[in-house]
Amino acid sequence: MRIPAFLSFLFAIAIICSCGLLKSGSTDSSYWAGQYEAFIHQDTLFYSLEMKVTADAQVKIAAYDWRFRKLEEYSTLASIDPKGNLQISWGNSLFQIDSALHNTANRHWPDFYWNDVKSHYEINQRQWDLNLMEGFHDVLSGKEPITLLTQGDSLFGGFASCNSYGGELILKEPNQMKFAQIHSTLLYCESIELEDLFFEKLKEVRSYKMVDAEHLQLKNEYGVSILFFKRHSWLR
Repeated sequence: MRIPAFLSFLFAIAIICSCGLLKSGSTDSSYWAGQYEAFIHQDTLFYSLEMKVTADAQVKIAAYDWRFRKLEEYSTLASIDPKGNLQISWGNSLFQIDSALHNTANRHWPDFYWNDVKSHYEINQRQWDLNLMEGFHDVLSGKEPITLLTQGDSLFGGFASCNSYGGELILKEPNQMKFAQIHSTLLYCESIELEDLFFEKLKEVRSYKMVDAEHLQLKNEYGVSILFFKRHSWLR
């Protein structure tokens, strides 16, 4: 039986439209399931955003400032437009994100891109939590984790279980790293022994290795891993 020309034409249009939809994204919310992060420079301010999307389109977003202080956490339900773009309402703002993770600018937010945490192998603009340190077996016993914050390619800082610290970050290719001019506040705590050893290990660092997108190892001049970090997440 021959198919009428008109129906053949409609069938061809349907195929073309479906191919276009697959190119631009998916209307299935499970397509977007995952964890994302973004770093935004707006006027003189820097913001970091973290977003977690579940397969049923539940969304959590955390915002924090350039000192990695948490500003806000928000939960909502996302929608997906006919083109497969993810749409998220946050107060008076609307995030519209396409399959390239491009967030269209609006009157509240500039134009920016999200990064998929699982595939974004970057050391910079992140907070790292210390999991293990050579010569000390109980780095997680303190009330607060030892943190390392990398800001751009020239500054670092964090919290060392008792005191806040900072200094100059020197990054060179391939994967060379050095912490210089380390300084800190001068409080005394029970965890001071742990902190002193941490500062000594930082001075020994000469290179780094991204084991995966969420785990960082810092190595000494002999290539031995001496500090082990995990990416900090507000939304675990």
